[in-house]
Amino acid sequence: MSADKATAASYVSSGGMFVIGGLNAQEWLIVLSILFTLATFAVNTYCRRQEQLRQQRQEQRERERHEWAKAEHKARLTRHAAHNTPFTPHPSLDELED
Repeated sequence: MSADKATAASYVSSGGMFVIGGLNAQEWLIVLSILFTLATFAVNTYCRRQEQLRQQRQEQRERERHEWAKAEHKARLTRHAAHNTPFTPHPSLDELED
């Protein structure tokens, strides 16, 4: 079993040395530019996904605040109707009636 591992390690290291020795500086720059391009793509994709998730959470919070404000407005109307007192709704809450 250890002979198989030694043989595999030998092949991997000799293949690695072949690749390292077989590329000149210009070819190494090409390889590095490809790697940096892939890394940039991965980071950009990750950041865009995080922004989408952040925006979805913000929209959910806004929907919840809207529902809460509608419920609060209806509760105020009910309380004022029960006490027979005049009620002047808050101007920003008028649009919540739809």
